[in-house]
Amino acid sequence: PLLVNEEQVRKAGTNLAAMFAWLLIVLLVLAAVVLGRLRNWLRIKYVLYHNVKIAPDAGNWITGHLGTLADLHKNRQIRWRWRRANPRLYRFNFGFLLPIVVPVHPDTVSVILKSAFPKADFFYAMLRPWLGDGLLLSSGKKWARDRRLLTNCFHFEILRSYGAVYTDACNVVLGKWSQACAQDESVDVSKSCTLLTLDVILRCAMGFESNCQVEAAVMESEEAKQSAEYAASVISITHAIVARAMNILHHPDIIYFNFTADGKAFMKDLDKVHRMSERLIAERRAELEGSGEKSFEECHDFLDVLLTVCDENGKGLTDKEVREQVDTFLFEGHDTTASALQWIVYHLSEHEEYQEKCRQEVLGVMRESGMGDSSSIDHDCLSKLPYITQCIKESMRISSPVPVVSRCLTEDVIIDGCKVPHGCVTGAAIADVHMCEEHWPDPRRFDPQRFSAEKDKGRHPFAYVPFSAGPRNCIGQSLAMDELKTTVAMILARFRLHPDPLQPKLTWVPSLVARAEPGIKVKLSHV
Repeated sequence: PLLVNEEQVRKAGTNLAAMFAWLLIVLLVLAAVVLGRLRNWLRIKYVLYHNVKIAPDAGNWITGHLGTLADLHKNRQIRWRWRRANPRLYRFNFGFLLPIVVPVHPDTVSVILKSAFPKADFFYAMLRPWLGDGLLLSSGKKWARDRRLLTNCFHFEILRSYGAVYTDACNVVLGKWSQACAQDESVDVSKSCTLLTLDVILRCAMGFESNCQVEAAVMESEEAKQSAEYAASVISITHAIVARAMNILHHPDIIYFNFTADGKAFMKDLDKVHRMSERLIAERRAELEGSGEKSFEECHDFLDVLLTVCDENGKGLTDKEVREQVDTFLFEGHDTTASALQWIVYHLSEHEEYQEKCRQEVLGVMRESGMGDSSSIDHDCLSKLPYITQCIKESMRISSPVPVVSRCLTEDVIIDGCKVPHGCVTGAAIADVHMCEEHWPDPRRFDPQRFSAEKDKGRHPFAYVPFSAGPRNCIGQSLAMDELKTTVAMILARFRLHPDPLQPKLTWVPSLVARAEPGIKVKLSHV
């Protein structure tokens, strides 16, 4: 028995030694990772300290510029002051951990946008539970492959077929506005635009009749109510992401999803949206398989294209990849377009002379094309609306839907003579570029003539980039412009827009997608 006990002791000692050896290895690996990260962080801080000027109002070393930027309602004035101090490039500290380089001039922002640097995960990670590895968040070879495959979704013939979707969805809004006009009530432009653009993108992306613009009380079928609930969940998710972005304490996933009511509500809405998307994809794939292979000409929406495209190796997209791309379309084609549309309506309501010029243009085109009423406009007529296009562009310049596009550098770059090291996060400040006085004299004044054919000729190619630019520009910008032109034309053909005398002072508030606070309202009168 004594010998057995000695053997057991030896084995226990050996096991304990092995356990400590493995523990030491794990600790050494963790230490190496931490030291590597620390070394990389110190390298970035050191290089930036000696190369890129810091913005004013730096605060203390712990919070950096966070205290200054906390008041989003004053964010634009603060950024204006920073740009005056550093008109081409500056850096600011997002707390003590993250220095961010911000190019604010067409020359400097072009260095970032011409590249295919991936999105900075620090800012976009909170989108990943919803969008996965869709086109917005993917990088490298996957992004390049997806970009090639998805280009087919925006073929001219596909976009042309959406004309009826735009007009049908817009007529729902205009019907509601007619009732408000008859009762001399103001209309909530922000809410109307959000529901309109969501309705459009759901139909274009999946052929899905969401009924999101219809009041729940008038819905008859259970299916219609479920569709509206799906649309409501999409809106809740986008609002939750924006709210989370504004609260730095909610950035860590472990805190947000496990210890906050907002995080748990987000996951509940996300589960509902994913299950509905997966059901629609499965049904459409079964339909396609049952009817045989579909030619490109027979594709009616994004989902048809996504389920039929193949790469050079004959490999298509999996159901998960299709869902991620559809969800990406919903996010990028819904909130950004809604932001652009509501500000266009606002600016035209404030400038009666420009509004009337747009109206005469669209009424003239309708007469020439033989359209008897204002309930539709043909897709081929959109190219005949140059002045409306100028007003849309000027609105998106002053009130940029996407204020900043962030990138994570995968190599060292030289921006305006300053070395910016790889691993650094940059924020290409689109909203600031659009206010560059060198290229936009009196930049805060609304002037559609800036985008006349004569003035467009000599403009810097990166002075106006509402859809970003370069290889990672917005793949859906043609769809967005078609939708905006159609909607604005139909609104102006039916209504005159007037400022609401009870409208509180509006603030353009930056976030992942810029928003108007406290929301835009206008008064209407029939043409």
